Amino acid sequence: MVLIKNWEELSKVPPSETHYILIDTGYSGWVKPLNAEYRQRGRYLSTYTFYEHQHERSTKLLQSCGFDVEITNNQQKR
Repeated sequence: MVLIKNWEELSKVPPSETHYILIDTGYSGWVKPLNAEYRQRGRYLSTYTFYEHQHERSTKLLQSCGFDVEITNNQQKR
């Protein structure tokens, strides 16, 4: 399992057998299927991907799409 700490690291994750990750320039992105028939469908990775409880949801989404990754929680402690 690869621990992913930021958008730059996430952008370097190679495609799984079924999906690829497309990162937008504004710190968000998409998990898209490799199958051309379903290419328009995708799952959105919001700007909150690395924060609060969203990192857990993002990890589950990526793992369900075949990625062996875990997203870290980058929420700063006050």
